[in-house]
Amino acid sequence: MVGTVDKRVLEVLRKASDKEFQKKYLTNPNAYSREGSQRMTFEDMTMFVLSNTGKTLSAEVLKYFERTGKIENTITKQAVSKQKQHIKSEMFEDLNKMYVKEVRNAKRETYKGYYIIATDGSTLEIPNIKKLKEIYGEAKASETSVSNARAGLNGFYDALNHVMVKLVVDKYQRGEKTVFLENVQEVLEMYEEEKVLFIFDRGYICLELLLELDGLEEKYLFRVPSNCYKKEINAAKTDDENIQVKITKARLNKVPKEKQKEYLEQEYKEVRLVKVELDTGEIEYLITNLSKEEVSYEEMKALYYQRWNIEKTFNILKNRLHIENISSRTKNGIEQEIHATVFLCNIIEDMAQELNKKIKKKENNKYSYKININILAGTLKTYFMYFFCHKIIDVKIKETYYKAMLKYIKQNIVPIKTGLKNPRIKRVSRNKHKTNIRMNM
Repeated sequence: MVGTVDKRVLEVLRKASDKEFQKKYLTNPNAYSREGSQRMTFEDMTMFVLSNTGKTLSAEVLKYFERTGKIENTITKQAVSKQKQHIKSEMFEDLNKMYVKEVRNAKRETYKGYYIIATDGSTLEIPNIKKLKEIYGEAKASETSVSNARAGLNGFYDALNHVMVKLVVDKYQRGEKTVFLENVQEVLEMYEEEKVLFIFDRGYICLELLLELDGLEEKYLFRVPSNCYKKEINAAKTDDENIQVKITKARLNKVPKEKQKEYLEQEYKEVRLVKVELDTGEIEYLITNLSKEEVSYEEMKALYYQRWNIEKTFNILKNRLHIENISSRTKNGIEQEIHATVFLCNIIEDMAQELNKKIKKKENNKYSYKININILAGTLKTYFMYFFCHKIIDVKIKETYYKAMLKYIKQNIVPIKTGLKNPRIKRVSRNKHKTNIRMNM
């Protein structure tokens, strides 16, 4: 097969056929134990979840058995739903961790020795049933409107190696800072003995998080709203200087009392404030503990821009892989589908990076070109089994489909347009099926 991405994927997916690996993720120790007589094995169910394209469960079951050459042995959608619940959602999360490690070890892209971890939060539309509202929470447009079930997502994204390191599925509207602190240690363990720089959007900034990150001895870069630390920011005389942020009870009002006392004894927190002018003429305020020797004023704007990569990945998850098109009605089933989609998203971004390197710019062309991520996402998910189901699909079939996919994707490249300064026009569309976001699978 062509390329190194497929080798990384197959290396990780082989784990799903290992009996010892499977035991860790069974909700019922007796599940998938009938060797030879069971129509869907643990590995089958793993591939079934990963290759789900959002059709009805009956259609997905029929598609899976047809493509694996077992159409005469198909089972009911009820049986599939029951068997899915025997696998813990953590299995898909751990497969993704393994893949992230494979990608990082292969690429090791850093900024001055730092792995850049961008963080951001989002909300997720989930099936609107009472049980899920109780588990995750609900959103209401007004007091009189009907509520809708929603979950919260918080991502940790390796911005230079282009992989979602961890996506936390949590209660709707749970504090981003709280979720970050609960999960940061796990992310740091994945980058053990490596230098890490966290980049945050303005929704995260708070005195507690600054102090906690100092305690962890980690580097950070925050975008700060103009009304935050207003007195200290207004007192700054240059565009790049250290300021003293006063530690007060009001700024620590959500911190436990024992920690409040410890922090209040410090009186001030010193941080570096950088004022950056955007192309629009607006001033953006950045707070960091990176020194001027590590990152100069001139480099700071481009460094913060790396956080935009996580925004692009949320766009792929929602509008290209349709992560909100969930068929399950249980917590375990929903989180299976979410983590499986994150794994697939990482494969897509990894493959896009590899293919983009092979696109050569022609002398007479005005633009350089890149892979159309929408076509790549739709094609890869639609034919996922033909590429990566090493146990079921014939090797020659995989070779044929994989090469055909690469050829098709390279035929549908798009220009890279940089330096565009046209203002974003926000329109409210009443169309259920928008022409600029079409189903791609």
